[in-house]
Amino acid sequence: MTTYSLGFKDASGRDLDIWEDFISLNYGRKLNNLGRLTVEMPVRPGINPATIRRDYHLVVHRKIGDLPQYLDMETWWLIDKVDWDIAGQTVKVEAGDLLHVLKKKIVDYTDDTPYGNKTAVVLDFESLPLLSTADMIRDFVDENLSSAAIDPTRNLAVMSVQANDGLGPTGEVNGTFRNLLEVCQEIATQSEALDYPFYFDIVSTGEAVFEFKVFTRTRGTDRSSISANPLYFSADENLSGVHLIWDYREEKTFLRITGEGAGSSILRDTFQDDSRNYSIWGKIEEYVSLGSDAGNAAYFALKGNEILHGKRPKLQLTADVTDAPGSTYGLDYTYGSRVGAYVEGFEFDCVIDSVQISISDGKEKISSSLRGEITL
Repeated sequence: MTTYSLGFKDASGRDLDIWEDFISLNYGRKLNNLGRLTVEMPVRPGINPATIRRDYHLVVHRKIGDLPQYLDMETWWLIDKVDWDIAGQTVKVEAGDLLHVLKKKIVDYTDDTPYGNKTAVVLDFESLPLLSTADMIRDFVDENLSSAAIDPTRNLAVMSVQANDGLGPTGEVNGTFRNLLEVCQEIATQSEALDYPFYFDIVSTGEAVFEFKVFTRTRGTDRSSISANPLYFSADENLSGVHLIWDYREEKTFLRITGEGAGSSILRDTFQDDSRNYSIWGKIEEYVSLGSDAGNAAYFALKGNEILHGKRPKLQLTADVTDAPGSTYGLDYTYGSRVGAYVEGFEFDCVIDSVQISISDGKEKISSSLRGEITL
């Protein structure tokens, strides 16, 4: 039997109540995206809807059988909507996960500084190295809501940022005046296209103390084929709604790239993947301008191979996880776990990219989905 309890906290993280008598509870998260929670409660002593304020918190504790309870999905939920049904004497509370903190911020720097514009043009790639994608995302967050923020009023005392480690491919993004969450998502997409997926999150490290972290390769438990305890899914055992998708829409096999200069003296180069020039229609071409300050041959080669690499076609797997012996949420896998999957003779390295939980009338429903891909 699985039980749930919700810790209700004020804006400073002080415990106010424990909610276990809820009428319904729905919450879910998706990797590198915003999660939502909705809970409906009876109005009773200890619950006065008129006193619930923005940024009060909920935390979901989940307990499976006799096992210890745990903080599900490793997040606090920030209350942002309260709906008091006065006639029915119920209250519906909505909340967003901690990634909503990033949605509340912009990259508040001009594009002539490396705080706003982390590209080769501003960083002067001939003398300064580009950042790894994982470090770049940490820096953007640190500079806009933690200790590296130039404006001290933007430095959140409750927030720290994981130290840089230099791992992953290099990247570049101009984030000036853009929403911080959207910038983080763009960097993560850029990195995944280079076969280096990572997942960012804000996690609780204590009472009202939080850390922004980047998880390389695996957000949850690692049960992939290379782990010590692999878990495999298959269409005839514990997957449903299975789709195999061959996607060639963004494929490119030939790039022409230009940089500094003009006319016949412009710096230019071409990059081609002969192993994929199999179409009767010939090469699939694209032009890329690296800007007037791109004048370094090594940088040209770096960007050309990086872009061509990310333009390969892919075979994608999407499916829903079926609750079955050996594939139970919270026991065998968690939100963000990496697992294996066999489908129609193809072997995939997959991630559990979303989990949605609903409890109503004492009945629990869990909807998890996974995705994986193979580069063609």
